[in-house]
Amino acid sequence: MSHLHVASLVYRLKTDGTWTFEDPPKVERQTNAFFLRLEDDMLYVSMREHHETAESARTRVERYLRSWEISAGLQYDGTSEMWFEFDRAEVLDLTEHPQAPTGTHQVVRLSAGSMSIAAWAATAHVTSRSYPNPPDDFTVSEDVEVMWTLYQRYRQDRERLLTMAATCLSWLEFRAQQNDPTSKKSLREKAAQQYNIEIDVLRKLGDLTANLGIGVEARKVHGRSQLRNPTHRERKWIEEAIKKMIRQVGKHAADPQGVLPKITMANLAQL
Repeated sequence: MSHLHVASLVYRLKTDGTWTFEDPPKVERQTNAFFLRLEDDMLYVSMREHHETAESARTRVERYLRSWEISAGLQYDGTSEMWFEFDRAEVLDLTEHPQAPTGTHQVVRLSAGSMSIAAWAATAHVTSRSYPNPPDDFTVSEDVEVMWTLYQRYRQDRERLLTMAATCLSWLEFRAQQNDPTSKKSLREKAAQQYNIEIDVLRKLGDLTANLGIGVEARKVHGRSQLRNPTHRERKWIEEAIKKMIRQVGKHAADPQGVLPKITMANLAQL
């Protein structure tokens, strides 16, 4: 009877073509489940946990890699993208074989496949002498995935700015209400407290998304609508605010009891 163990996984680092790495030093990290090394655009993952199938090991590792991908995009202003493409797995048969020396194992198979993420079109090119920092304090949650996907769609011209931003804001408020259903505070105040965001930032974001926009760009139309699209400065402010909020949500997911750095109006571009 075979006793299989996934010894390692190997991935290739890919980018969307707007991002290249020039002689970066290797990056190493260790978690309770695995040890990884990123070197020469190849990621080598040595499993510390026991997994009998490559699929099980990949599930364990790729949530961390997804966190790294999104964190990297946020580190570089959200305009370039990288991802890890699965290359192969080394699976050992730990069964003792009569003719094999004691302590040796057979490699029973190598599995291959791919994991890729669609990239948005971007015009700028980034050359970096170091790899993006691994997600030591950032974890992908459902909220991070939703907000990041909405932001990607906006960057790809598949989502309107005001709708994207308003939906992200509503996710913050919804999650804060779930975590504090009995408080008398408003949804926005609960979100400000949970994610350590200055209430004026959330109010300004809510005001811009509710009152700006004309035609198909408007999220809604009412008596206080300004019937104009956001200015260039307002658009950049909204983009920056959303990226900071995504990072804040990922930091909160990584350590719900930790103290988050406060997002204030002073941290954002001047309107």
